[in-house]
Amino acid sequence: SDNSFIDEVLERRKGIPVSLGSILLFLGKKLGFPLKGVTFPTQFLLKVDWMHKKPDYINPFNGEYVGERILQAWLIGQEGPLAQLKAEHFEEADNPTIIGR
Repeated sequence: SDNSFIDEVLERRKGIPVSLGSILLFLGKKLGFPLKGVTFPTQFLLKVDWMHKKPDYINPFNGEYVGERILQAWLIGQEGPLAQLKAEHFEEADNPTIIGR
C-alpha cells in the first residue's frame, strides 16, 4: 500500500501508524524531543520519555496521547479479555524493527 512508503506519505499526508510515526520520530529527534518508537501489539506508538516523569504514549495515526485504559482496551481487543499490559509491550524498538513493521 502507498500508505507505508515515506515519500507517498509526505506527498499525500496520509499513512499507516508506523510510517507516520517514523516521520514524527525523525522530526522529534532532530528537535531534541525524547522520542522512541514502541511496537505495541496492536500498533506502532511513540513514547515520550520526559525526565523524572512517567512516559507518555502518542498514537501517530491521529497525534493523540494514549492512556493506560485505552492501551488496555486495545490489548483486550487483540488478545482477549484476560490480556494484561506488560513491560514487554512498551519496549523501545530499534530502527530495523521499525522498518520491518
